[in-house]
Amino acid sequence: MLLALLALGQARASDHADPLFNKKPDAGLTGLFLFPDGDRLVVVLTTYPGLTSKSPLNLAKYRYQLHFDTHSQVNFDDQAQLVRYGGSVALPQDIKADMTITLALNSDLSVKEANYQGFNDEQDIKLWTGLRDDPFIFPKFFGTNVVAMVLSLPLAAFPAGQQDWLVWATSYRNSKQIDHVGRSLRTMNPRLNLLNTLPPSQHLAALEQRFYNPNVFQNFLMKEVQPLFAIRHYDLFPDVMIYSRRRPAGYPNGRRLSDDVAAISCQWGDCLLWELSFADGKDWPRQTVNDKAFLPQFPYLAEPWP
Repeated sequence: MLLALLALGQARASDHADPLFNKKPDAGLTGLFLFPDGDRLVVVLTTYPGLTSKSPLNLAKYRYQLHFDTHSQVNFDDQAQLVRYGGSVALPQDIKADMTITLALNSDLSVKEANYQGFNDEQDIKLWTGLRDDPFIFPKFFGTNVVAMVLSLPLAAFPAGQQDWLVWATSYRNSKQIDHVGRSLRTMNPRLNLLNTLPPSQHLAALEQRFYNPNVFQNFLMKEVQPLFAIRHYDLFPDVMIYSRRRPAGYPNGRRLSDDVAAISCQWGDCLLWELSFADGKDWPRQTVNDKAFLPQFPYLAEPWP
């Protein structure tokens, strides 16, 4: 089992291949992006990595949800958490979605269901779904596509004067939660796989239990395979994406399509993807932009590969 975990741990890439034992790529979430465009917020959720064909996909069993917490207080006075996570959450145990978007797709990637809960001005929400070039700046996935869900949300859809958001996404198979993504390059790490099936309000408690009081097997992994499985002191943070209009947009304050997240996250302690980008890429110097140019307008993602 340990050898299997090690092999899986070495193969991670963004959220492209987690959770560790998920055998269904259509349920795995590969990327979450959020950035402003004028008086609108753009949210991009991608799934099903490594697509090289247009064959119909069996998506009938799956639901994808985007969650927005607009009530939690976000602070910016802790510099370490600011550079890693975009800020601090005052009461992590009280994180809860005030607004939720539920999406389901047909096999041809058209919209089967789009449900918006808690939003104002719902009629002005734009939604696009389909096949697109994988936007992750990572050599292994250059030349491949993903299933993409792109939303453009008017600021008027949120409470008046809203400045700060906590955002995360989840996927479900037959109502069972399969995957979670908040701030990019977190749950792809083997040590944080435990967060994939928990709500963000339980993340901190679960991480503290693993950090301060691990069971025998967890303790063995943390001590003997420390780089992959040891919870680090700066991991004690719920896996949510913080976006604030008070600060310039860009990872970790949201995530723009052009953000080289592997390089940015490596500055603050998580270098697994940075190292793998050299191992998987043959170019020198390391590529720091996507393999296709992004579009300047909705739906923003580059056209898919044939």
